[in-house]
Amino acid sequence: NAVTGHGTQKPVRLFEIPILNHTDAGEAVYDPFCGSGTAIIAAEKLGRACYAMDIDPRYVQVAVSRWEAFAGQKAVRQRVTPAVTRRAR
Repeated sequence: NAVTGHGTQKPVRLFEIPILNHTDAGEAVYDPFCGSGTAIIAAEKLGRACYAMDIDPRYVQVAVSRWEAFAGQKAVRQRVTPAVTRRAR
């Protein structure tokens, strides 16, 4: 396992089990608190897309770097616009 410096990094297998139980290959997984990106790695291994985010930019970078090293690809980042982040009143 990659050492990421994240205090609560989980084993990839912990994410693989629910992904296998609740999705089919080609479907998407959503992780709103991606931390070190373990769910992203599990989704990649299992042929699922993963939409992930984290409030801490440091861990976003950790997750992106970890996925890039695992997948051998360059990540595509999307900027979040103010319209997306505006809170409901």
